[in-house]
Parts: sequence; C-alpha cells; structure tokens
Amino acid sequence: MIDDGVFYDVKLNALTNSLEMSPKQDLGYAAIEVPTPALASLDWFTNGFMRLEEIDGHLVATDLRLKKGTRGYRFKFALAEKDTDGWKEISPFRL
Repeated sequence: MIDDGVFYDVKLNALTNSLEMSPKQDLGYAAIEVPTPALASLDWFTNGFMRLEEIDGHLVATDLRLKKGTRGYRFKFALAEKDTDGWKEISPFRL
C-alpha cells in the first residue's frame, strides 16, 4: 500500500482473517533530481508502485508489486550511478 510517498508492506491471511502491516518505508523519490526516461517508463509500468534507493553507488528502482516470499523483490533495476556531480544516467540493467 502506498500513502503519500510512504510504502507499507501489507500481508493479509485469509484463513485467520488477520492483517499484518510493516513499519512505513520511504519510497526514496527525493533520491534523484531529474527523472530519466527509464525511470519514467518504470513509473508508468508499475503505476507508481516502486521504490528508489542507493545500492553500491547505483540508483536502483524496485518494482514493489512482485515480492518473492519474505526475501525480497523480483525486479530491481539500476538506472543511474553516482559520480562527483550527482547521479549520472546509465543504460538500465537488472540486478
């Protein structure tokens, strides 16, 4: 669930009719000043269900719709790399 730039991982157990909600997680949209074409495409494709974070000097966009169990998400893409002047656009690749 996304609410005003904050993401909550919500788990609903249909058998016990219980709901578990994670602590709020920042989506990281402030991480990049100028959107790249790849970022705009991914934002369109995920309908805004993505998170931006820095991983090993890369700006990584994660599709929040497809989680694999409790370990992480299926689709993470590096969209930019950090240099001395900020973020530099790169050819996107999947992590």
